[in-house]
Amino acid sequence: MWEDLSPTIWRDSIYSEEAQTNCMGQLFLKQVQMFKDLAMAVSHIGQYESTAIIEVGVGTAELFTKIDEDFDMLIGVELSQDMIDLANSLHPKFMNPETNVKLLCGNATELNDVIKDKAFQPEHKFWKDSTFRLSCMCMNVFGILPECIRQVCLKQMFDCAGPKGMVIIGCWHQESLRTGFEDFYTKNQNLCGPCKEEDFDFDKGNFVCNASNYTSHWWTAKELREILE
Repeated sequence: MWEDLSPTIWRDSIYSEEAQTNCMGQLFLKQVQMFKDLAMAVSHIGQYESTAIIEVGVGTAELFTKIDEDFDMLIGVELSQDMIDLANSLHPKFMNPETNVKLLCGNATELNDVIKDKAFQPEHKFWKDSTFRLSCMCMNVFGILPECIRQVCLKQMFDCAGPKGMVIIGCWHQESLRTGFEDFYTKNQNLCGPCKEEDFDFDKGNFVCNASNYTSHWWTAKELREILE
């Protein structure tokens, strides 16, 4: 379902000017500031020659448009070629051969091979200890990953970051699921399909849209910590 989703509908629900006042649009703005703060903090450490951010599920690369001057290398891996095509159409500077942004179509279960095959060979400075690598999933990518591949994707992300790097998993909190239902999903019915309150298990943090089979899990801090550990 995710591969067939209209990238325009998806983008407009979170990243358009109209969406900046909804709960997801506000969250995105806070995430942008978080990554800017992290980039500044790493630069003050002084032990790295370069910095790199690897976003799994990069979508239309909206985050990169806000932080491309804060990191030396930005690599986005996305399952949907349609998402990448729209990203390049919206942000043509990313197609410039001299850009520090690379958008790659590939599967997160093979993250490191995708980067080596399509972006940076093993001898590239990207893989050196002198490069700080930050692997991340933003918004709710982790919540919509099929459960059967979550651990594999996490392993790939930790391996990519390396022992001196960082992994950031963005996810949506279970206690806010009702807010998501009332303020986001019901107002963006073209995104996941028409949803009803009975599609939401607020106690367990699960959303299963019976009209489209779209699924999303919203996490407690405890269960997320257990998975990461």
